[in-house]
Amino acid sequence: GDATTEFTFRIKYSDADGDPASGVWLRLLHGGAEVGDSPYVMSSEGGGDWSEGVIFSKTVHVPKGDYAYYFTAADQYGAHTSYPEPPANGPQVANTPPTAPTVTITPELPTDQDDLQVSAEGSTDADEDPITYSYKWSKEGAHQPDYDDQTTIPAAATAKSETWKCVVTPNDGEEDGPSGEDQVTVDNTPPSIDSVEITPDPAYSDDELAATPSGWNDPDGDAEGYHWQWQKKQDDQWQDIDGAITDTLGSDNFVKGDQIRVLCTPWDGTEEGEAKTDQITISNTAPTQPTVDLAPDSPKTSDELTVSASGSQDADGDEVSYSYKWYKDDQHQSDYDDETTIPAAA
Repeated sequence: GDATTEFTFRIKYSDADGDPASGVWLRLLHGGAEVGDSPYVMSSEGGGDWSEGVIFSKTVHVPKGDYAYYFTAADQYGAHTSYPEPPANGPQVANTPPTAPTVTITPELPTDQDDLQVSAEGSTDADEDPITYSYKWSKEGAHQPDYDDQTTIPAAATAKSETWKCVVTPNDGEEDGPSGEDQVTVDNTPPSIDSVEITPDPAYSDDELAATPSGWNDPDGDAEGYHWQWQKKQDDQWQDIDGAITDTLGSDNFVKGDQIRVLCTPWDGTEEGEAKTDQITISNTAPTQPTVDLAPDSPKTSDELTVSASGSQDADGDEVSYSYKWYKDDQHQSDYDDETTIPAAA
């Protein structure tokens, strides 16, 4: 048997004078010395009957080893006796292997940026032998001997979508016990970018806006990809512009004074990373150059000079007004600023 085996010892009590027993004991020896719980008090199988001929018994569990035993008894007058002499050969208890451990790999949802750590606990040994563990790792079902008996797999050894398993086997110095295991699958690592920039800046109401990201990084080596959303600020809240989900925004989506923002979210085909933003305010667009007419075309000293301006366009729809500056022989005549007529006398 082993340490889990129940060993039952039985003896018939006998007294030459017919006196009832006051006690019967099992004495169990290992290496010539009594074991820790010996002597064991034996129980009458006759209940309260301790008289001549009654059977006494005791069931015990003992650790591994070779044992000898004998019984002692006492009658009601205190007379003691032992049997057999010398002690008889008892049970030979084999080694009991340790129980299976509970195995845990952390983190439970790793990425290829995480080291894999394994822990094992909970193995017990009925013989109270010290327990050691051995570790075997496999990747996608293939044994990884370089990591035998290691409790850590470095992040650099892993890649997205790989399944890693660790089998842990307990040993008590004599034999292995049943193994425990755990496994994890390496998850995707989301990508990242450093920034996004809107051009042109400044921008006007007739410009097309373009957004350019920079600093793409994906630890898994996935292809570069982005999700886009343009927004306009309305009542102090950023509102999505319907359909504005590319890296450009047409001028029909804004006017002078609008605050425009772009959200650029890196995407690796599996998962989005953290979005980056940039924003601008649409600047005023200057009106176009007017057509200027000075009359008469060939003035005399007796003629007034009259100027008219027309045809100036404003992309923002603003009303256009004109200011006038007169020059005589390339010298500014400030007295006539914003006048449309120069008198003949001048």
